[in-house]
Amino acid sequence: MRRLATALAIGASVLVAAGCGDATHVAAGPDLATATVSGLEVAYPTAFHIRRFSRCDLYVPATCVHGVVVASYRLKAGQELGARSARFRKNGVAFELYPQPADQQGTGGGVRLGDRSLALWPFQSVVHGGVGPLIRSTPPPVQDYWAGLRAGGRSYTALASVGADATPAERHALAALIKSIHAAGVTPHGALPLPPRQVVHVLCGGSPGSPRIPNSTLEADYGRICAQVTGSTCRVFTQARGAPVSAIRERHFHLASRFCGYTRRFLVAHPRGFVVEPRPSHLVLG
Repeated sequence: MRRLATALAIGASVLVAAGCGDATHVAAGPDLATATVSGLEVAYPTAFHIRRFSRCDLYVPATCVHGVVVASYRLKAGQELGARSARFRKNGVAFELYPQPADQQGTGGGVRLGDRSLALWPFQSVVHGGVGPLIRSTPPPVQDYWAGLRAGGRSYTALASVGADATPAERHALAALIKSIHAAGVTPHGALPLPPRQVVHVLCGGSPGSPRIPNSTLEADYGRICAQVTGSTCRVFTQARGAPVSAIRERHFHLASRFCGYTRRFLVAHPRGFVVEPRPSHLVLG
């Protein structure tokens, strides 16, 4: 996730190669076409636009990956997420799929397709920094989502972009596109089963003198974060990924002010300090 969020945040040189690599485009019917990326197939409306790309700057050492971007609007060169010229519209939807390079196989892709098709639930919201979009008072113009998956022994990254003003028809088409993803040459037997509901906490555990950060709390670039709220007093603590419990750090200034504000708004809606996330997906298309 960290590598992905970083890749999405930086600009880099891009090589766009129409018709090159292992991404192909074949007709699938009067209203649908099929894009094949390595060992995966995805069906998309023929009214959508597709662009193949080749990038050599997503991984170190440099290894080129070939993928596709499909969108409800016309695509320019370099429209894949993370490209310098990427501008995703707030009045449409887009989808990107590419395989991880050979030396990165097995490092990602927690969702295993097998003989199933992809479901919406594996998609998670991309956090760009701070405490992410959760503290926004209004939704961002464009929200990005991602999922790592495996099929046929290979790892892939799938990305979705949903504009705030995307129409219900566009959102429905994106949902159908995602659900169509399956291993090439395999007839999928239904979608992947739903995972258990997840609980998200904003309040710290432990005591005022010995705070503890729950495993199910919010997470961003600096690690996990939680707040202690007692009357008018609010303290914010973070713990870096993989750090021991003793490495909990109290935060101050801008981050503490923002997260305390978010926590107090959260507690108004959820007085118990946690919320059970809805199923079947973090990718809200409706």
